[in-house]
Amino acid sequence: MAGDQEPETRRDRIRVRLISIALLVAIAAFLYRYLGEAEALILRWLPNSDPGAMASFLMPAVIVLVGAGAMARQSLQVRRWPRAPGVILSSKLETILATDESGPSFRPLIRYRYTADGEKREGRTLILGGLQDGGEDWARAVLARYPAGASVSVFCDPANPARSALEASLPPLARGLLVLGLLLLFGVIYAAGLF
Repeated sequence: MAGDQEPETRRDRIRVRLISIALLVAIAAFLYRYLGEAEALILRWLPNSDPGAMASFLMPAVIVLVGAGAMARQSLQVRRWPRAPGVILSSKLETILATDESGPSFRPLIRYRYTADGEKREGRTLILGGLQDGGEDWARAVLARYPAGASVSVFCDPANPARSALEASLPPLARGLLVLGLLLLFGVIYAAGLF
């Protein structure tokens, strides 16, 4: 059932976080060890640069882009999964109240049934990985694509048919991370004195 999907999703998120932390530690250790030598080399090649600022932008950029890349890889894997016939059981909007002045966010709650490996299963995952909430217009547009009673095609993990998703697109969180990573890379270029 839908509960079977959660451990895999949590494991994937934990795996991405652990890889990001390990990468951060490795980069920090490398910079600590070689920053003095690297700074002289960078200043020789880029005399108008600020190596400390470059490193300050580069480390977060790498971590953010690695996270976005992991989500994109997962999205590409889902696209290769076989599809199973399914039907939408329920489709409703959940309002998530904010604890600050940012206002509420909205989550489309979609429950579907599909048949995989000869068994009827239920799922609730729209996009594998990433956050499933956002603005009201986005959530309502998602719900309009999946009204209760509609026939759908469900992506099913061949290794674990209880793991499924309705869409194989890049999660909104990954798109945001990609934009943030590119902005941080622009900061590296600016700190290098190339802009």
